[in-house]
Amino acid sequence: MVLAILQVTGHLINAYHLKLLKPLPIIILLLLTDRKTNQDKLFFVGLLSSLGGDLCLMFKSIFMFELGTLLFLIAHVLYICAFIYDISEKKLRKLKKKRHIILISFISFIITLLVFNLNELWDKTPNFTLFFIYGVVLSMMAITASLRTNNDASYFLILAGALMFGVSDNTLAYFKFNHIHSEAASAFIMATYYTAQCLISEGIRMKSLNS
Repeated sequence: MVLAILQVTGHLINAYHLKLLKPLPIIILLLLTDRKTNQDKLFFVGLLSSLGGDLCLMFKSIFMFELGTLLFLIAHVLYICAFIYDISEKKLRKLKKKRHIILISFISFIITLLVFNLNELWDKTPNFTLFFIYGVVLSMMAITASLRTNNDASYFLILAGALMFGVSDNTLAYFKFNHIHSEAASAFIMATYYTAQCLISEGIRMKSLNS
């Protein structure tokens, strides 16, 4: 977390050398991630793909940005596959009404962000198909996280992480494709991104320990 804070601080004060720390927090998470279960392994490979995405986004070219987006899309698909391990059809039928209300609220939140960005960026996105698919997969990750049938703390950690990803990536898309440069926005994007990865990582670790 110290490395993440330093990297975010680098954006706030526009310190180039601190910005170079961007991949290190994910490398630390990779080193701390267990690979005992299939779920652990899927998350680990997803983190590796995220690391590749981070490295690509350090370059300024639109090609590297699109490649980074593709790697993050793969990471989200792997996260979805990991979350599916915790979805039980039998338990889903027994879910309380309150969870359905929460689920609908979260889905509405993610879809609203997605639709807002699509409306704003329709003519500005260089590869609309890629970013549209990315938005759908990002929404599916949040929905899949909300459908997990765990009732322990890992449920809320992973759900919060998935939603935080939605906030981070939608903010990034808005500022990137509207060509708005803001160090404060960059710091917010990185803070929410690292928080998302850490929450999901801790949720997966907790779930593995309780299995």
